Amino acid sequence: MERKGFTLVEIMFVVAIIGLLAAFAIPEMIRARTTTRANICINNMVEIRDAIDMWVLETGAEPDAAVSMSDLVPTYIRKEPRCPIGNKPYVLTTVNADPVVTCQNQALGHVLPGY
Repeated sequence: MERKGFTLVEIMFVVAIIGLLAAFAIPEMIRARTTTRANICINNMVEIRDAIDMWVLETGAEPDAAVSMSDLVPTYIRKEPRCPIGNKPYVLTTVNADPVVTCQNQALGHVLPGY
């Protein structure tokens, strides 16, 4: 009588290979997701900085003038951006100060690059 199917050893071998591939792939996916979120946060800060620059050009505000998100939304930014990690708001102080965010992962580079 001829048997069809896989043996237990063959199935265990395939499961071991899948487990090995997952051991390498999953940490890399987590690292990629973290990097992407940090890049989104930085892009949000660049968008806010650009909106502040447009606001200054239109209003003629001084470099030490106070600016808030309500000055920018919805005229210069469609809606208020939030950090993708922790959903924290961006803090604005003056025209010359860069927007900052107090998220849980400051070490990830959630800082606006030099302007």
